[in-house]
Amino acid sequence: MRTVGSSREMTWPAIREAGVDLIYRHGFEAMNLRDLARAAGFKGPGSLYNYFGSKQELLFRIMCEVMEDILAELEQNIDPVQGAAPRMLAFVAFHIRWHTARRKETLISHTEMRSLPPERYQYYVGLRKKYEQFVMQLIVAGCKSGDFSVLDVPIFAQSILSMLTSVCNWYHLDGRVSQNHLIVIHQQMVLAMLRAGAIVPP
Repeated sequence: MRTVGSSREMTWPAIREAGVDLIYRHGFEAMNLRDLARAAGFKGPGSLYNYFGSKQELLFRIMCEVMEDILAELEQNIDPVQGAAPRMLAFVAFHIRWHTARRKETLISHTEMRSLPPERYQYYVGLRKKYEQFVMQLIVAGCKSGDFSVLDVPIFAQSILSMLTSVCNWYHLDGRVSQNHLIVIHQQMVLAMLRAGAIVPP
């Protein structure tokens, strides 16, 4: 049974937070539902099945919600910005802030894709592609406006995403570089890549 005073709306976020922490620390395969129930405030794992049908469904729900969250926040942060270059700069700032703030979810989303069965894997990949397509559209708009010049839009989009996402592997908020300075550095690198992308070496 659930802890007295809890509600379904309040309990799922607690389960999700505990699940993210346990999967991050132990990996999906090693994480067990008894530990999850204890961390989320349940007396036993049985009541967890009111929220998901299996351990694998828990992982799938968490991963999809993470992607849905970032897609919604992406539009909210970038859509009001005008101009190809300013939109790309806003994207770089958003991406770094989001992924460094939600480091655990980011790492789970990348490392635990292998734990999803084929159908759920394909669905999740479809959500990720929406994010990648957003970045490609930013690059295409910049090429049309003359702000950017690249040889291959998908490759540049993947390279930018890989570089920005990798920040959460090594960056710490209490480190030598402030988050704002880190963002400025990466904005400079991304713009340099996009503006020099059509230069073909001899």
